[in-house]
Amino acid sequence: MITPADIRDKAERIYARAILAWLTNDTTFFPYRLPVDLSLPESQADLVRQTENLRAESKALRGFGYTIRWEEIQKRKYGKNHYPTAILVESLEDLLRLTRRLNEFQQLNRTVEHVRQRLPALESWIVRHWRRLLQAADAVPDLLAVTEYLMEHPRPDCFLRELPLSMSTKVVECNQSLLREWWDLVLPANAIDFGCDPRYFEQRYGFRYVRPHLLVRLLDEQLKHELQFPAAEISLPVQAIAALPGENLRVFIVENKVNWLTLPPLRRVLAFGGLGKSLTQLFAVEWLRRQPIFYWGDMDQDGFEMLAMLRHAFPGTTSLLMDPATLDAHRAFTTTRAFSDRPPPSELTPPELAAYTMCRDQQLRLEQEHIPQWAVERRLAELFLEPFRVAP
Repeated sequence: MITPADIRDKAERIYARAILAWLTNDTTFFPYRLPVDLSLPESQADLVRQTENLRAESKALRGFGYTIRWEEIQKRKYGKNHYPTAILVESLEDLLRLTRRLNEFQQLNRTVEHVRQRLPALESWIVRHWRRLLQAADAVPDLLAVTEYLMEHPRPDCFLRELPLSMSTKVVECNQSLLREWWDLVLPANAIDFGCDPRYFEQRYGFRYVRPHLLVRLLDEQLKHELQFPAAEISLPVQAIAALPGENLRVFIVENKVNWLTLPPLRRVLAFGGLGKSLTQLFAVEWLRRQPIFYWGDMDQDGFEMLAMLRHAFPGTTSLLMDPATLDAHRAFTTTRAFSDRPPPSELTPPELAAYTMCRDQQLRLEQEHIPQWAVERRLAELFLEPFRVAP
């Protein structure tokens, strides 16, 4: 026979559906008949004990919880008695007290009413995501305040911490996922940059944000004066790079920072270093399309794929030291690295593809910092006929 503990477990399983019924004003959910096994035990002593346990925890004796439906039945083995034939939960309050969730529900009720009164447009969201609303209950007053402010002042062009609200804006930072869903529902379409990756929260809703800086190095002293750089090595946001008067330059992109720092002097060369996946930020720099671009990365799958990505944006890109001859000459410095099953990029030249294939088939990796400095300078001298020091 079912036990009171079994009934509580079954009540837990219908809790979410009961909350959904409450949210949608479904008055047909209660009374709810629990699917329970009411088969009788073998001995009469067990029957009496289990029946009394069931009755002792019921609403009839405790004033809340489950209700037992009894029926007088003649049993050959036990005779004529009242036996339980159904277990019912008659109301939401009974369910809440049975599952010990009354306090949780009271908080949910307060929070739901708060949101409904101030942002009725979120009604459908509340029904779908009431658990998330409950988790964020303590922060909801502040989240409502910042949402209402943004509705009145769309795309505010300030940092989050500059919002003129009596709250810690860390609340916004900690609840960006929830706010993103709210704001996409309640803000006017012209207040949202739908073309922006949803992960970029500030950009999407018109806030200022900390813009990542790219490392820039000038290999020509004359360029420092021409471009009015305060130093030969600086970092700039991509918007500042895009505004440079970039004409008649040669552009190097070098993944390893130390290799970038040790590039020798070269006329009319501007070098970017240590970009990684930030490489894609350069795609918006229009003047780069008019300059010769040279890319030097590791000879591994990631390095060749970044080369291909850059060449896709700037078709004239030339690779440096990413060819079979370089790999063969420095094989002693290679390490083991398996490639994934992604196909080779279509943008690779035949020599680059040959080096890619060698690395993939032999599971090799040649990191650019393992190539000796003298070898780098010799290759650059061969390519550009520049008069700088080269080891014999």
